[in-house]
Amino acid sequence: MTSEKMEDAYIIENQDNTLPDIERIVNEFYNLGKVVNVERLTMGDSNFNYFVTAEKDGVATKYFGQLFSTSKSVSDLKYELALRKYFTEHNKSNMKCAALVAADNEDGYVRCFCPEVQRERYFCMFTLLPGKAFARDTWAYGKITEPLIKGCAKGIAQYHAGAYGFVPPEGCGAGNQDFKDVLKEFRRMFTEEYERCSEGSTYEYYDYFAEYQPRLLEILDKCSERYAAAESGLPNCMCHIDTSPQNYLLDENYEPVGICDLDISQYRPRLYDIGWFINEALCNFNEKELTNSIRVEDVITFLNAYDDAMEEIGNPLPGKLTDDERKMVIDIFEIVSIHCGFYYIWEYIVDDNPTNTYEFNTFWGNWTKTAIDYVEDHRDAFEKAITA
Repeated sequence: MTSEKMEDAYIIENQDNTLPDIERIVNEFYNLGKVVNVERLTMGDSNFNYFVTAEKDGVATKYFGQLFSTSKSVSDLKYELALRKYFTEHNKSNMKCAALVAADNEDGYVRCFCPEVQRERYFCMFTLLPGKAFARDTWAYGKITEPLIKGCAKGIAQYHAGAYGFVPPEGCGAGNQDFKDVLKEFRRMFTEEYERCSEGSTYEYYDYFAEYQPRLLEILDKCSERYAAAESGLPNCMCHIDTSPQNYLLDENYEPVGICDLDISQYRPRLYDIGWFINEALCNFNEKELTNSIRVEDVITFLNAYDDAMEEIGNPLPGKLTDDERKMVIDIFEIVSIHCGFYYIWEYIVDDNPTNTYEFNTFWGNWTKTAIDYVEDHRDAFEKAITA
């Protein structure tokens, strides 16, 4: 392990053991005193997350650190930091997002280089927010409770209202990308990139993917056509695109007080965040039996709590869910499931992310396959309840 610089970047030799590097980075690039503890958090797959405690003038302060994925460019990072600033200035609730703790350099963040994959990663430090984060094993696989569903729904609504109207700085991130172009990129990744990467390769994931590819493209094309037909009636907003319960900090009354992980927030149909939460939080996936299920009453609780939260803060844009949106919940859910279970995987493969393992990739692939099968088998019951 070394702290020498290569073109002004900190060198991270071993991504499997980053704790010594994080300690050195904070001591070298931040004026926060001496690091006394670094703890790697289990949450997060593509980004590495840490609690960092530094002591200065006899006072110990805890911070939140992120070593972003290899897929995050510097323009993406600047986009996120601008979004955090906008949300802070336009927030319509008491929910906060963590503020950047600037590094002692011109950029305010630290550029790192990983020789293992010949790619850069960026490190940022943020203030630590109050509230409780709920670990995945407390709510996943059908364990989620009604208060947690309602608390997260409220947090999602408050974020949509507070981030509404954000315009990214020129040259930063994807900006207001047309969602139809996003869907085309999904298809390109599942066809062109798959063919390019798999040619001559013995990686067993490619065989796994090949078996499901026809069904995957069938579902993607069907949902894309239904979206195109309904597009004019589906409000867009700045979406979190990571509406997992572990990304909302709640107080003892399940009121949202903090939001985390804005690094993949993008302008999308508002339903994207709705579908993401259903996929992450409401699916009861059984890995051994390869089954999945979703309680329709949980979906209704979530949608109604979202509308209640919008009404509570005065129904600002994008407002309560429309009738047209409720008709499209299942289709957007299926697109989101494809994003989580397959598109992400191909991003990891293309970007040489260390998360790219056969076990990880097939776990999420199986989650998505079974989730889509379940809602397709019960589509009529879901749509009738959602639109009632």
